[in-house]
Amino acid sequence: MRQSPVVDILARRDARPLALASGYLIAPGLVLTARHAVEAAVEVGVRLLGDDRKRLCRVAWRSPVEDVAVLAVTVEQDQVLAVPTARWGVYTGISAANPVEAMGFPWAQQAGDGSRDVEHLQMSVNSGAGWLSGRAQADIEGPVPIQRPDGLRWAGLSGAAVLAGDLIVGVVVEETPKYGARRLSVVPVRAFVFDLAFRTLIEQATGQRAVAEPAELAAVLTSPARVRPRSPAMLLRADAEAVGFYGRERELAGLRAWANAEDRSGGVRVRLYTGPGGQGKTRLARAFAHDLAGSWVIAVLADSLVGGGGQVERAAFARLASGAERLLVIVDYAETRAGQVLDLLRALAERGAPTRVLLLARSAGDWWQTLGDDLGELAYLADPGHVTALPVLDDSLTARQQAFTHAVTQLRTALNRLSGPGRLSLPAVPEPSPRRNQADGVDVGTGAGDGTPDLRAERYRTALDIQMAALVVVLGGSDAGGMPEQEILRHERRYWKSTALRRPPNTRVNLHNHVLARAVAMAALCGASTQGEALRLIAAVPGIAAGDEDLHIRVAVWLHELYPAAGDAYWGSLHPDLLAEYLVAAVTRENPGFLARALTEPSATRARHVLHVLARAALHQPDLVGQLTSLIGGQPDLARHAVAIALQTENPDPLLSALTEAVENMPRRTESLEPLWELAGALPARSRLLGDLKVQVYTTIGAIHLETGSLRTAADLNAFAAAATNLARQMVAQSRTHDALQGFRLAVGYYEWLAEQEPDLFLPAFASVLADLAKQLAKMGERHNATVAIQRALDISERLAAADPGAHRLLLASTLRDFAEMFPTSRTSEALTAMRRSVALYEQAAEEDAGKRPALAAALGALVMICATARLPDGALAHAQRAVDIYEPLAEADPDAYQEGLARSLNLLTSLLAHLGEHGRALDVAERMAPLWGELAVGSLARFGAGYLQVLLLLGFLRLEASRPVDAAVPLISTIWFGHPGAITLESSEMVTYQASRLLRAAYRMAPKDVAAEWKRITNEPVPEWLREQDADPFGEEVDWYRQAAETGDMNAIRHLAVLHDQRNELDEAARWYAKAAEAGDTMAMTRLGIVLRRQGRLEEAEPWWRRAAEAGGHSAMTDLALLLIRRDELDEAEAWSRRSTTFGDVRAMNVLGMVLMKKGEWVEAETWLRKAGQAGDVDAVNNLLVLVKIKSENGAPGPPHRPAHPA
Repeated sequence: MRQSPVVDILARRDARPLALASGYLIAPGLVLTARHAVEAAVEVGVRLLGDDRKRLCRVAWRSPVEDVAVLAVTVEQDQVLAVPTARWGVYTGISAANPVEAMGFPWAQQAGDGSRDVEHLQMSVNSGAGWLSGRAQADIEGPVPIQRPDGLRWAGLSGAAVLAGDLIVGVVVEETPKYGARRLSVVPVRAFVFDLAFRTLIEQATGQRAVAEPAELAAVLTSPARVRPRSPAMLLRADAEAVGFYGRERELAGLRAWANAEDRSGGVRVRLYTGPGGQGKTRLARAFAHDLAGSWVIAVLADSLVGGGGQVERAAFARLASGAERLLVIVDYAETRAGQVLDLLRALAERGAPTRVLLLARSAGDWWQTLGDDLGELAYLADPGHVTALPVLDDSLTARQQAFTHAVTQLRTALNRLSGPGRLSLPAVPEPSPRRNQADGVDVGTGAGDGTPDLRAERYRTALDIQMAALVVVLGGSDAGGMPEQEILRHERRYWKSTALRRPPNTRVNLHNHVLARAVAMAALCGASTQGEALRLIAAVPGIAAGDEDLHIRVAVWLHELYPAAGDAYWGSLHPDLLAEYLVAAVTRENPGFLARALTEPSATRARHVLHVLARAALHQPDLVGQLTSLIGGQPDLARHAVAIALQTENPDPLLSALTEAVENMPRRTESLEPLWELAGALPARSRLLGDLKVQVYTTIGAIHLETGSLRTAADLNAFAAAATNLARQMVAQSRTHDALQGFRLAVGYYEWLAEQEPDLFLPAFASVLADLAKQLAKMGERHNATVAIQRALDISERLAAADPGAHRLLLASTLRDFAEMFPTSRTSEALTAMRRSVALYEQAAEEDAGKRPALAAALGALVMICATARLPDGALAHAQRAVDIYEPLAEADPDAYQEGLARSLNLLTSLLAHLGEHGRALDVAERMAPLWGELAVGSLARFGAGYLQVLLLLGFLRLEASRPVDAAVPLISTIWFGHPGAITLESSEMVTYQASRLLRAAYRMAPKDVAAEWKRITNEPVPEWLREQDADPFGEEVDWYRQAAETGDMNAIRHLAVLHDQRNELDEAARWYAKAAEAGDTMAMTRLGIVLRRQGRLEEAEPWWRRAAEAGGHSAMTDLALLLIRRDELDEAEAWSRRSTTFGDVRAMNVLGMVLMKKGEWVEAETWLRKAGQAGDVDAVNNLLVLVKIKSENGAPGPPHRPAHPA
């Protein structure tokens, strides 16, 4: 606790003794105290510690209900009163012992001359007591004074501020009656921090809004207040706010709506904003926090070097769970703080009060998926649907010019107010003159030889880049060849030199400019949590003598004060990040050994910090990639840290390249196995990004083992082969067919050798892996090899089961199922026999062990598909019902594990019943199924949302078929409301919504009054015109609104307007607006534009858009392009695109790939893909399977290829 803000208060009343109290400076010239101490006083004065002068005050604000007031010093302000603005803490949870402290001037500290000394109290606040009285209770630790004649012990302490860390949490007002001398009553900050008059006073005095922060987190918070820039570079910091908030009003409005949704729903909600550095994420979050500060508690978590996960931090998070205050938590650089975010979300998940967690990150990569996995049943908090990519600001040249002029004006004003040493003499800023296109005379940019930048350049896409260019102009520099960082750092070096030399002689730092730059770069690159760690890093800076401990201390302290740190770090860093990364790259370039010095015996925290900075810097400094590769290759222990950072950074390519090369160059010696196994252990179970590296690592481990003979025992070999198998199976789960094939081939080789050595031990594993290999070979089109592998696996399994049925029954059951699923149409009779045997074996296993019932249910589902292929619908129906019967008790006992299986089984059963025309029974099943899908969609909208829409649509259709129009209206209205453009973003949701609107109009015609009542009840809105008019469109009312927003350039409005025109069959308008979004790089719009053009018969124009979207990674476009290529009989390219699309789990692509293979006569693999798509619910795939049956019955396999059914 700082002593400087503590003040002694003297209040004089008419004909009454002088009243003594305590107070605390909360802003320059403002003193917080108890209201009763200054009530009715004719004169009030304050004295500061160490200063006997009495300064007269007036009461500037008093609470109308609580015993608290603020005094304003009326004499001329002096430097003593220029204290930092106070921070305010509110306990949002309940805890009996929150440690706090207070300093004041009790009567017991009064000396003979009448002066009072200060008392420092250690206390604990019970945040669960005093709710009715509005008073918190603080229990005193340590000695207490004797009683005065009036019975008081702590007279004079009234008005003392109570602090938790740097946060004021209350004001002492009295000794708590009936509790003796060890309890004081405190007016908590929550009682006045939201008072409008109080807030206005603070804002007028400081220029900043009072923000209530959660006191439980005092140790891990960073101040939400603006920083006071002391150097040119600091003007560019988001928390300096030197340039006014600009151009993000629409995003800010969206965040307000997200926050205020607590009127309908409490609890925690999470949103992740992503975008490159300088895009404006932090500034948007700060503006959002300022907006909510009048009624919310705001927590801005400090960027801790310890990476989260500490017991103290977890305990602090846990105390928030019981709170009743509305709470906003902001976490910047969330991708580097996944552990902290995980702890935070787990703690807040059960919080009943409205809680919003705003995460900021450069990307939502594997770290976001891993976070969801780690959250388990709370995975809905990290749903992909919660991610918003922050778009660039209006990127027209005119908008860039306006932003540049805005920044120049405000940065010039801010530069004149710099509080640090070495003030700058600013040049006159030239008026930006338009640059004209010599060909047509059109204004195209600024900077016609006037020193201003050419804003047409690609780099000026972000707010930060434009502001850096503006700062260079204000500083009188030139465009510096499009590298403003260089010019800004030149001025920043003056600040470094000035601060280093203006220190007292015993702490002065007299080093060359280059050495100072290296020290700043070291601080930015490594970070330091303690002074000891900082000293070790300073000793590694080139140009600083290793043995000069006094110099090391002086430099460390200079850096500590140069850029103050937030949170638990010892020193901060040069900001913004882009400048720090540029400096690190420059210093590293000039000093080749700099990185190795920084990473001498590094801690895990330091290693990851260094790698993260380098990965970010390599994004715009490509020459760093080679140094990064050399660094990891030279220090293999860094590899596991590089893996963690690759999952977090927006630019993983340099790290992946370095890791790949490091593994390739690993010496083929047994000494390399330990770091390789460490690297393998660091690779996550699920990561598309690191899949290739994972295969490479395991392959290298195997090669070293075999080449060196280090696999000396069967146990060693078995462990390795099992690891390779598990790796391959993980690849299957990720639909990484090619990678899985490599892994299974590797495992088969090892298990085959092991089985030859000890068949009793290793033949079962060999058979199992052979079956896995066969399935992957079939997926890759290697039909002959797949057949050989599955037959061999089946032969081995048969022999083993015959020898020992109890031990190998499940192996045989699994292999039989694999065989059946590979040949459902080409060898239907054999497949049906094998699948029935498999089910019988699972039946036996389930009778002996109930834990095998889920495997039995899954096998029954496979048997359903084969029965359908064999045209045995009754058998398929019976097996589908049996699967449902098994899943129902399982799901009731453990819904997390089995509800999805039950929901999908019910969906399969409903589809079969509807296909057989048994609509009544289908409706009964659908009624049971819909609530299950609803719960799944709530848990993960991205995974189950589209399926839920389909289920609601089917339920509405079946109710309508049963002549229940009012009941049908409920799911149909929900489908329209849930799947409406802007509500969610799910592929195909627009078409489902359109179909639902058509069905709902049919229901309305049957029962208009009742259906209208349901619409009002569900939507709380009047019945739209389109529902009453048979041929009207359901979304016509919104077209004008979206058009107005779209014409301002809003990309979300442009996309939604295109969708609305698409649904209304206004194809020309849909194509026009889709084209605008597509030209801006929206891959979804490219795909939809191609579809619209196809509907207009303009296939030649559609193809380029599908290709562009497909090459950008749009899997729907890959599938559409493949369909186009099928029609042109360009089957090889169609196969390539559809196969690539299947790696994204695209069910439609699986069907299309099956169609391609049908046309090519590759029946075995076609069966595999069509069956897989059919099991996922693709009706076209089921129809194509029936085509295969027809081919077999009419022509005999393989037969002439029939034309497959194209998806609608």
